[in-house]
Parts: sequence; structure tokens; C-alpha cells
Amino acid sequence: MLHYIPMFILGIMGMPRRYYDYLPEFQTGNFFAGIGAYILVAGIFLMFIKLLTSFSRKQEEGLSDPWGGTTLEWSVPSPPPLHNFVNPPKSKGYPYDFTEVVKKNSLSGGQK
Repeated sequence: MLHYIPMFILGIMGMPRRYYDYLPEFQTGNFFAGIGAYILVAGIFLMFIKLLTSFSRKQEEGLSDPWGGTTLEWSVPSPPPLHNFVNPPKSKGYPYDFTEVVKKNSLSGGQK
């Protein structure tokens, strides 16, 4: 946003595209667009660093519900078995009923 909005405003003000040099009245807008570009590049680098570090970490498999979800898709383990459900699933009447999750967390001291 900090990159593209100044560029948009500079275009409305009449700055031509694809010039290696610009007039002095466009200096402030180009400065802010440059800072926005550095922020974008830093975010992309952080994304790739996170991607590479996630490949090196061992992830627990078979957790059926790491976030305490109450709907049917969280009632099967990950990765899902061949036919998903061994027994017919029991659907709750209200998908946002977290009373069982709160009970389970209070019994385990808040940690899973």
C-alpha cells in the first residue's frame, strides 16, 4: 500500500512511466514509493525464511484437532484415513459450542 498509492498519485500528477530519472517535484512521492518497495521486499524475504525454516522442523502428525475446532472436519486425524470416518459422525446442533473444549482445557491446565 505504501508502495502503490504514491505511484498512483504520481501518475495522476503527470509523472511518465519507465523513466530512469524524474523531475524534482516528484521526489517526495518516489521516496515514499521506494520505502514501500523496501518493506515489500523485506516481507517477501521473511516469507521465504519462514518457508525454509518450516521445512527443517518436524511437524506432529495425526493430531485431529490442534486448534479446538468443533465442526466435523476437525474430528478426523491428519492426514485423514481412507474413508474419513470409521463410525458415522455425530454432528452438533450448533457448530460454535465450545463447552467441551473449555472443559478439556481446564482439566489439562490450559495446555494441550
